[in-house]
Amino acid sequence: LEGVYRYLVKELETRGRSDWAREEFAALEASEAYSPPDPREVFRRIRGHQRLRGAELSRLREIAAWREETARNENTTPSRLCMDAALVSLSRRPPETLEALFEVRGVRAREARRFGREMLEALTRGSGTPPPEMKPPRTLPKQMEPTVDFLVLCLRILAAQQEVSASLVASRKDLADIVMYGEKARVALLRGWRKEALGDALLATLEGTATARIAPETQQVHLEWQKE
Repeated sequence: LEGVYRYLVKELETRGRSDWAREEFAALEASEAYSPPDPREVFRRIRGHQRLRGAELSRLREIAAWREETARNENTTPSRLCMDAALVSLSRRPPETLEALFEVRGVRAREARRFGREMLEALTRGSGTPPPEMKPPRTLPKQMEPTVDFLVLCLRILAAQQEVSASLVASRKDLADIVMYGEKARVALLRGWRKEALGDALLATLEGTATARIAPETQQVHLEWQKE
């Protein structure tokens, strides 16, 4: 490992990317990155919660909070107790008995035996509480999808030029956010080394001041823009 470390340090220094590494390590070391989430807000991270309404959403909030708190007490991951899809299913059609709980797809028998009553109680609490406030998400207009497609291509070009993984830099959702919000988008691509190495070029692309072309000698695509 010492030999690998020395090799990587030398590579970073040779490429002038030591600051990139320090920035990444600082983010990993930041204590706020490991602060436990508010259990009653965890439901907002569950895929499919946007399709729930009224009492369904209230039930999801309660059972997701129960799962988060129980996982901490059990020193395990929430998904080991119950998968996200199962929580959404339970919130839509809450079982009335323990026997019915065992029939829900995604609910493991072992967890149902141990925590079944607690799960049913959480669903009952949710049925009797007002639904949480939900801000309607801003969606990308359909006619802007090709713009995101083009930014995906530009990102791949820039990542290849910088010899970094495109998936490490940004996701398609990040690029969609940039299309909708521009420089105000809250994405990692517009901070630190990512912005300097790739983000500024993508912003220039959106502003119409960057040019993508195929170099005839290599048949590779290049992105060119005016750097400050």
